Amino acid sequence: MSSRALAAVAVVFLGVLSFLFSVNLVQALITMPYYPEEIEGKASLVVLAYVLPLVVMVGAGIFLILRRHQIADWIVSGSPVEDAIEPRNLAGLPALLFAALGIYLVVSTLPMIAGLASQLIFTRSYSSVEEFVGVFWSNIGHYVGTLGQFVIGAYLFFGARKLEQWWFSRSTVEPTPVPAPPDLPTCPQCDTPFDPADYRSDLPEKLCSKCRAALPESEFENA
Repeated sequence: MSSRALAAVAVVFLGVLSFLFSVNLVQALITMPYYPEEIEGKASLVVLAYVLPLVVMVGAGIFLILRRHQIADWIVSGSPVEDAIEPRNLAGLPALLFAALGIYLVVSTLPMIAGLASQLIFTRSYSSVEEFVGVFWSNIGHYVGTLGQFVIGAYLFFGARKLEQWWFSRSTVEPTPVPAPPDLPTCPQCDTPFDPADYRSDLPEKLCSKCRAALPESEFENA
């Protein structure tokens, strides 16, 4: 299976996953009438807090499934693998993994953002500012973590190709430099280079391999 085909399959899977995550938001909207006292005076804001992420997730699921080939081409195209040592069948796979993880983080975070929005709406009904601030700061870690997960997911998706370039730039093996061959002496008759180390020291006379002329003995003294 090519990288583009694999990317298209992954995009469709993430689109279906977006639909599945939206079920939690639908369930929250359906159960709202069973808590009339909790949402009294805040029903419209709570509904909006759940409807907006629901629309985004359903729209994202439809977009991912219908535009799977275009998204796959965008993810895989421009891969730097052509100039790297890795085989070409890896082209676009790191970008696909980064983009898929990014989409997953975004669609899985949207229901949590809806829950955070509804919590903030409910905390506005507290009798004092001190009580509201206390509840807010006690949950600040959850707020920051949820928003951070959303931002990281968006960055992984939109920066997938740059991350792939960074990945291959770090994994590319630098070629080992080959030392230049030493300057060899040449035959005084035909100028053919020769290596004194290739000749036996016990030979009475060293001859050129090309013209068979006698080679200077001085070239063999330090060999």
